[in-house]
Amino acid sequence: TLQNTEEHKYPTHKILSIYNKHILPDHMALKRDFEKMCPHSKCEQKFDESKPLHEVHKMAIKRECDLIAYWETRRRKDLFLYLSTINGPTIKLHILNIKSSKSLRFEGNYSMNTRPIINFSSDFDSTEQMQIVKQLLKRTFSTPYQYFKSAPFIDHCYQFVLNDPVQKQFEFHSWSFDQHESMAESGPFFIAVPVTIFSGCMAGDEIWRNPNYLGYKEVRQQEREEVEQKKSKIDQEKKWRGKREEIMKIPEDPIDAAFQEKAFNAAFK
Repeated sequence: TLQNTEEHKYPTHKILSIYNKHILPDHMALKRDFEKMCPHSKCEQKFDESKPLHEVHKMAIKRECDLIAYWETRRRKDLFLYLSTINGPTIKLHILNIKSSKSLRFEGNYSMNTRPIINFSSDFDSTEQMQIVKQLLKRTFSTPYQYFKSAPFIDHCYQFVLNDPVQKQFEFHSWSFDQHESMAESGPFFIAVPVTIFSGCMAGDEIWRNPNYLGYKEVRQQEREEVEQKKSKIDQEKKWRGKREEIMKIPEDPIDAAFQEKAFNAAFK
C-alpha cells in the first residue's frame, strides 16, 4: 500500500504572481494577501511594461507555472487583475473597494496554508461568460490536493457573490470557522468587475467585452457632466432669485413718504 500511495501523483497547480512598477501600497497589500491565501503561488519581480504583455507567458513557463495572476496599476489609481491559464483563456478584472486584512480589524482568523472551501452564488451559472470567470477563479484560489505547503485540514471559506447581474460585478469574502460552526469574516475584501475575456494566455482575440462596464473615460465624462449640471442649476437659481426679488419689490407710496422724517422736514421747512 505504501508503494501505491507513493506512485500516485496529484496534479500540482502553481500560480505566477507578478505586478507592474506603478503599484500602490493598498494594491501591494492585497497582492500579499492573495499570495498568503494561495500557498501554491510564486512571487515574481516587477514586470517591464516596455515589453509586450504576452512575455508573461514565457516567464510562467520558465517558473513552471500553469496559472498567472498579473496585477496592473494604471494612472496611479485603478487596479486591474489578469487571471489566465498557460493555454488560455484570460480574464481582465477591475478591482474596487479594496480592504486588505491589515487595513480593517476583521474578527475572523484561520491557520496559514490550509485548504479552503470555494463557494459561488448561483448567478455565476447564468451565462457562459460568467462560467468562464467561475472556472478561472476556482482554479486560481483552490489549493491543490496534498500540496506539500498546505495543511491537511480546512478552517476557512472563500465566497464569491454576484451582487450586480447587469454589470457582472461580484464581491469576494473570506470567512473562517471553527468546530462550533461559528463563522467570522477574516479578510481581505474586494469588489471585481469583469472587463474582457481573451482567447489566449495574456493575449489573443477578444471573445467577450462587458457592455455595461464603465471605463476611465466614461466615468470621468460622467463626473464632468455632473459638475456642469450642478453649475447650470446654481446659475438658474441665481437668475430666478434676481427675478423673484424684482417681482416681490413693493413700490413706494407717497403717503408713506410723507410720514417719514426727511419728507416731513422738506415739506414744512
